[in-house]
Amino acid sequence: MAEEAVSSTPTHASSSSAAPLGHSVIPIVNKLQDIFAQLGSQSTIELPQVAVVGSQSSGKSSVLEALVGRDFLPRGNDICTRRPLVLQLLQTKRKPDGSEEEYGEFLHLPGKKFYDFSEIRREIQGETISSTPSAVPLSHSVIPIVNNLQRVIMWLGCQSMIELPQLAVVGCQSSGKSSLIEAIVGRDFLLRGKDIRTRCPLVLQLLQTKRRLDGSDEEYGEFLHLPGRKFFDFLEIHHEIQAETEREAGGNKGVSDKQIRLKIFSPNVLDITLVDLPGITKVPVGDQPSDIEARIRTMIMSYIKLPSCLILAVTPANSDLANSDALQIAGNADPDGYRTIGIITKLDIMDRGTDARNLLLGKVIPLRLGYIGVVNRSQEDIMMNRSIKDALVAEEKFFRSRPVYNGLADRCGITQLAKKLNQILVQHIKTVLPGLKSRISSALVSVAKEHASFGEITESKAGQGALLLNILSKYADAFSSMVEGKNEEMSTAELSGGARIHYIFQSIFVKSLEV
Repeated sequence: MAEEAVSSTPTHASSSSAAPLGHSVIPIVNKLQDIFAQLGSQSTIELPQVAVVGSQSSGKSSVLEALVGRDFLPRGNDICTRRPLVLQLLQTKRKPDGSEEEYGEFLHLPGKKFYDFSEIRREIQGETISSTPSAVPLSHSVIPIVNNLQRVIMWLGCQSMIELPQLAVVGCQSSGKSSLIEAIVGRDFLLRGKDIRTRCPLVLQLLQTKRRLDGSDEEYGEFLHLPGRKFFDFLEIHHEIQAETEREAGGNKGVSDKQIRLKIFSPNVLDITLVDLPGITKVPVGDQPSDIEARIRTMIMSYIKLPSCLILAVTPANSDLANSDALQIAGNADPDGYRTIGIITKLDIMDRGTDARNLLLGKVIPLRLGYIGVVNRSQEDIMMNRSIKDALVAEEKFFRSRPVYNGLADRCGITQLAKKLNQILVQHIKTVLPGLKSRISSALVSVAKEHASFGEITESKAGQGALLLNILSKYADAFSSMVEGKNEEMSTAELSGGARIHYIFQSIFVKSLEV
């Protein structure tokens, strides 16, 4: 198995805002290399790379170190490079004060940055010597792979072409979705209030990290739209979500389907990827559009209708489960209930003399993946700054003090919910992974053919201009063929091209004028 190291080296900011072609295509190929290395599918999918070969002591290590500008490779009289080392060099910008930040990252140590290059050398030596690496939980391998794929596909803008496994959280407004997600993370960071707060889909990737050697925790967040910046203060994460929501959805109460992507690194979470969707609302308030409910339902359906999407249907315990908006919309997308997990929130505020035992056992509305019951922090708890840790202790005490929930330990509490979501997501990814690999392979072949049709890319401006002119000419020819009805890929099931244009003008347009 190849070791993989990434080195980031700064450069002076260019006066032009346009990034060189290498800044866009090479990172994409690097990400794909990471993903396929983890999937073990390098033999079936060939990606562009530069291989360094030479005899022992030929100077290969010195050449690579000269390219990087730092000493970091193992050296000696005997053979030192005993495993393939995939070295990705990524050019970064200097800090505003002119100082440089250089560091390395290993694929087998996600999230850890090496600023000391002697430590990089020791890690390469240790990983080379280690012939029996410790077993890594399956969730630590497959979920980060899907997370990386999501980032690559977002960069490429082809989400509609490749459906990735994900877990969407749906529920009506004030059903307890935000409290649920914050309890899973163990930190306060989401928007709150009486009105609609989640107005953009929030893709939340939870990544479990190791504790420091001194036993302390390092928890931080990273936004996709702010690459390289770490948020150690979760209040700042809250403010950034709010600011990005207003940038994408406006200052009113409207909604937007533009995603906000947030990664949270913490030793206190399990590897889970959630999509927090806007809560279903019935009546427009303030300056919300009159069709706000239809817009939100359409947005939710665009996620949960996909077979690769698991549905987390959140319903408060003090409402009628038979009239649950979350279960109703989940039932439309998943009528057999294979992909839906029911969450019953606010168990502590049910009417006296009632309980949720039958709900959790699936005797009211059965779901194949079952139900989990949780106790949320109340608005009073939040205003009194009651910590999530204290709330989890109170939740455990609640279930222990209610004999009716005896024997349902695996269906009660945030801790059980996080474990179940992790297990179900991993199993779901394993199920869809073969088909996913096949679709990606087919897409790569298609893109490679299209890329080859453009001709050889040159670095000179004259060559690039000629290439662009050639592409535009081919596009014009293809457009003309489509209009004239000569295109080989035209559909025979419906009008297209010039025939479609003729129909619109002669039939639809003429009739509209007559009216």
